Amino acid sequence: MKRIGWMSALIFAIASPAFVPQSTQALSIIAPTTADEMVKQADLIVIGDVQDSIETAKPVRLRGMDGSIAGNYTTVRVKVRKVFKGNPKTKEILVGQHVFLAKDRSGKRYVSSIDEDVKPFQKARYLLFLRGRNVYFVSGLVYGRYNLDGKDRSEENLFRWANFEQIRKVARERFKER
Repeated sequence: MKRIGWMSALIFAIASPAFVPQSTQALSIIAPTTADEMVKQADLIVIGDVQDSIETAKPVRLRGMDGSIAGNYTTVRVKVRKVFKGNPKTKEILVGQHVFLAKDRSGKRYVSSIDEDVKPFQKARYLLFLRGRNVYFVSGLVYGRYNLDGKDRSEENLFRWANFEQIRKVARERFKER
C-alpha cells in the first residue's frame, strides 16, 4: 500500500466527515495499490449520474470548537443507476467533494481544492467507490471516481498517481452498467 503524506491526510481528515480518525494512526490515507484493495475500502460501489455542477453544488463548512472554519467541501446529488456493493437508502445520494467555489478579494470566482489533482464533479456518469453514511466521499483523493460517458476528462491527468491507470482499467472492466 502507498501512503499519502501526513499533511495531505490531515487536511483530508479535517475536511471530510466520512473520514473520522479512530486513532492517530488513522491520520494517514492509504491509497489503494490494486482494485481489490479499493473494493475492500469502499462502503458503497455504484454507477450514478451527477446532477449538479460546481456552480450548483451545496457548500458545507465545518467549524472547529472555537467557531473557526476547519474545512470546506461541497455536495452533489448523484442519481444511482446501479449498485454493486452496499445499500443506499434512496435512489439519490449526496456525494461530497473536497472542491468548492470561492471568491478572491476582488470578487472573482475560482475553484479551490485540497490538491491540484482533485477536480469538481461534472454533470456526468461515474463509477464511484464511496465511503460514508449520509454523505459519501470517494474512497481516496483521486482513486475511486471513474467517468464512464467521456464528459469529464480530468482523470486523464492522474496517471502520475501510483497505479491509477491500472486500477481504473480493472475497475471499469469489473463493474459495468450492463
